Amino acid sequence: MTPCGRHGVLFRRIQAASGAERRRRLIRRLLAGVAVAASACAHADQYQSETRELEQAPAQQQKQDPQKLLEGTTDPYAKAMLLRDLAMQAAERKDYMAAAKYLEQAIGIQLSAARG
Repeated sequence: MTPCGRHGVLFRRIQAASGAERRRRLIRRLLAGVAVAASACAHADQYQSETRELEQAPAQQQKQDPQKLLEGTTDPYAKAMLLRDLAMQAAERKDYMAAAKYLEQAIGIQLSAARG
């Protein structure tokens, strides 16, 4: 075999190998693209929302007296929020002394809860 012939055979082998490698890369890229597209579709299905109509409207809740709720509450945060609401109601009635009293109680509860 002449040197040129030998190089020609090697060149054809390299071309054939590179063609096979190109096909493998192309197949890998196509499979990766299909996988990404499939996962995107599955991901989008997760977030479909749904609404339901109630047969009957829920019953209206009766307004409860904050003073009665305050007496029955043991949670310091809930007490402070109720006292704040009572202070706002007193301020709307222009009873500023009662509003100040409620706010002082709320601050005292918050401080004692913060201390432990």
